[in-house]
Amino acid sequence: MKAITSNILAISLCASLASSAYAGEDKTSIQLIFDDSGVLLDPVNADKQKMVLLAHLKELGKQRKYRNAQIDIISTSRGKTVWSGVPKDLKGNNPKAKLAVDEVTTKPGHCNALTNAFEELHSNLDDLAWQGYTSASVIVFSSLIHTPQPCTSETTITLPQLPPAGSDINKYLTSSPIVQSIDFFWVAHEQRNVWKSHLESTYDWSIKEGVSLRFTDAQRTPPALLSNPILEVR
Repeated sequence: MKAITSNILAISLCASLASSAYAGEDKTSIQLIFDDSGVLLDPVNADKQKMVLLAHLKELGKQRKYRNAQIDIISTSRGKTVWSGVPKDLKGNNPKAKLAVDEVTTKPGHCNALTNAFEELHSNLDDLAWQGYTSASVIVFSSLIHTPQPCTSETTITLPQLPPAGSDINKYLTSSPIVQSIDFFWVAHEQRNVWKSHLESTYDWSIKEGVSLRFTDAQRTPPALLSNPILEVR
């Protein structure tokens, strides 16, 4: 009976140590806003760069810090989270990998609900903080062109275009204490300065809080994605 009791105690101790080790790991997340709308610039090449980003996310599984990272993909055309998982879910033999590719691929007939997409990001970050996550990387892959709802094939887009009215994007980006980096990729050249000006308070916040904030236009995105942008800021 004593031997059995000792074994039970040993098993309990091992379980406790394993639980403590996992609890000691950083609970981190990668939040991605992917533009899959009909106004995304150069959609064929854009989709190729999206696959580069997904490949980087898959490789994060080799890093202890990121192997259990919560990945959420937000669609700009639908303004909601369309895929959630961890890096290993993006491996080619996992059914969820194909689903992720399908979700981020450009959909020519879709509008672009940027307001809803950033609101969804804000909601996700609040949920993650409540769940005990300690860090989050935010990646926005978009030309940053908003379209009215509903939009049609005759919708006219004139650039530069102001960010969507009535949406406090600065608040959505800066209100979470777990955000450690914000990267914008594939931004339309005409939109870059407009959005940087609009996000002036976000820039001030990023400097004060030590958060990496970068804007990369469509031309510079491919070379910028040669290395993993998530790891670069660590």
